[in-house]
Amino acid sequence: MQPNTLEHIEKKRIQTSTVWLLMIGMIVMSANLRAPITSVGPVLGIIQEKLSLPASLAGFITSIPLMAFAICSPFAPKWSKRFGMERVLIVALAAIVTGLLLRLVGGLSFLFLGTALVGVGIACGNVLLPALMKRDFATRIGIMTGLYAVVMNVFGALGSGISVPLAQATSWQGALGFWAIPALIAFIIWLPQWRRASRQQVKPVKQTFRQSTALLRSPLAWQVTFFMGMQSFLFYVLITWLPDLLIDKGLTAAQAGVLLSLQQIVLIPFTFAIPIIASRFQKQSVLLSGSALLFLFGIALLWWGQGMAVLVVAIACLGIAGGCAFSLSMMLFSLRTKDAEEASELSGMAQSVGYLLAAAGPALAGALYQASGNWNGPLLLLMLVALILCVAGWLAGRNRFVQMSS
Repeated sequence: MQPNTLEHIEKKRIQTSTVWLLMIGMIVMSANLRAPITSVGPVLGIIQEKLSLPASLAGFITSIPLMAFAICSPFAPKWSKRFGMERVLIVALAAIVTGLLLRLVGGLSFLFLGTALVGVGIACGNVLLPALMKRDFATRIGIMTGLYAVVMNVFGALGSGISVPLAQATSWQGALGFWAIPALIAFIIWLPQWRRASRQQVKPVKQTFRQSTALLRSPLAWQVTFFMGMQSFLFYVLITWLPDLLIDKGLTAAQAGVLLSLQQIVLIPFTFAIPIIASRFQKQSVLLSGSALLFLFGIALLWWGQGMAVLVVAIACLGIAGGCAFSLSMMLFSLRTKDAEEASELSGMAQSVGYLLAAAGPALAGALYQASGNWNGPLLLLMLVALILCVAGWLAGRNRFVQMSS
């Protein structure tokens, strides 16, 4: 009796330590899913000057990760089923580390290749971490999604904030290569999970053509996809053009920078709290559509509002809306599916199509501005997208599950 009791206690201790290690691994990996991208924008002008790049080619650097997201997201679930989720995530971190080190070398070819590798690694992390939450933290999806989203956004803001000082202290290569340090730490923390994956019986891929296309025929899957895509569209248009819009409204570059920092700061508590609140309800339609309406209100204030006080309110609304919409979109992959495999498939579809939509956003908004010479066209576009987001959110928030079988 005593040996059995001791054996049970030992097994429970091992399981608890494994869960904690996995939780820490998810947190440190989420720290590497945005900073390697947000660190590029602030030093893009320096890169363009040092490498004598035309504006079109310099802009392409920021598009590479989004293209990698769109291309690789559908494959991540298939790699997960074939090799094991932990192993794919470990290889993804290796790709991020390698890509960041290639950026450190310098030169245009290494910069492009490194950025592409970083994009592939982040794409796998984006798709598989929500599925991992569904598998191992099914009863804590709210708090785990909150932690995941908060850490990602905090490090994303940090990536934007310290890139210029790092470039001034070292070089643009140093500013971009710096992020290999947290990526390497995450890789080391994840390595023990390789053995855990090898102990699991990985199911072979036997999905038929009819089963794989069932997701594409699911209205709910498309509702989740459009919510993911429209919130990404809004985020990337705003992060690209908001500084210029604020300056055209009479703000100095320094004031525009302060407001951009405000946008990043206000979203943090909401990014953490909203998933926890959402997990307590069977339906999330009010929260999803509410985040879209807050986007709409913020854009309207940005369009017609005058004065610093009104602009501060507008930017705060956009930051809160963005934090809520992003964390809720990540949570939908778990809430609208029945198991981790379905969650990874839905995540792959939604992020692939979603980032294709997001990649088109900044260029389309820029073309509208260039054609009209003012921000009315881009802001009208953002308001229409916010309305689509509202409808998609209301439909995706209903208490239903995606049907994967044909």
